[in-house]
Amino acid sequence: MKSSLINLSNGTALYVQEVGPSDAPVLILVHGLGGTQAIWAPMLEASDLKEIYHIISYDLRGAGLSPLGGTKNPNATADTQKLSIASHEEDLLLLFNHFSLSSPPPPHRPKPVLIAQSMGSYMAQQFVIDHPTLISKLVLINTSTSPFPPQANEVQATWIEVVRAHNSTVVLSDQLANFMVATPANNPFARPFQRMMLQTQPAQGYIANVGALLGVGEIKLNRGGFMGPVLVVGGEVDPVSTGEDLAEVLQTEGVEAKHVKLKGAGHTVPLEAPSELAATIKTWL
Repeated sequence: MKSSLINLSNGTALYVQEVGPSDAPVLILVHGLGGTQAIWAPMLEASDLKEIYHIISYDLRGAGLSPLGGTKNPNATADTQKLSIASHEEDLLLLFNHFSLSSPPPPHRPKPVLIAQSMGSYMAQQFVIDHPTLISKLVLINTSTSPFPPQANEVQATWIEVVRAHNSTVVLSDQLANFMVATPANNPFARPFQRMMLQTQPAQGYIANVGALLGVGEIKLNRGGFMGPVLVVGGEVDPVSTGEDLAEVLQTEGVEAKHVKLKGAGHTVPLEAPSELAATIKTWL
């Protein structure tokens, strides 16, 4: 495994992990709000995906070890450094450029597969709309249709105020981990793992990323030229959405979409059902 902090041309610095054969087909993994690239570790350890694919995972700007202000503004706050789906999309495109994934791949290697969870899924959908030729397939996990209903935005706005008041995400970690991980009896490590990721989030980065989530508008894949298949994976008891609504909308729009619902899982499928998720992705690919 290789870990590095990569400086992009827009001043962003992203913490990136790579694993797997360097000449293998590429999987790009994108986490969601309150997470880090570590959310994918249980899935990778529970499968042989890392032996078959070259896997690139990273912390979104403002999350985990990716500083909110990058190299240009180390003292950035959520007020001085706004984030959005568009800014995360720009970072991902520059990451593609960094790894020379924006150019046609060699004959033996297909275009990358983009795999994203929760908030990362909304950015991934917009990415393939704007850059339809860069990836071959799209996997969306723990996601739903957009935009969000007003009541959901109201709840998320309260998260900003709580974290801002305490300048810490620790105060929300128990509440959100309990909400996101539905059935800890199925996987007793999932809830502590999610709690740890929340507690170690930089407060200002978390606030900025909630702001990015609040800015999600209507996203329709058929507005772009992406012609690849889409796998939608949901948790059976996800309090946000099982993903079935999104899969149905995609199919109505003419997108080749498949929906899989994993038994007993909530809003953190990569933590709650890592083996099942890995098997689902591997079979579909």
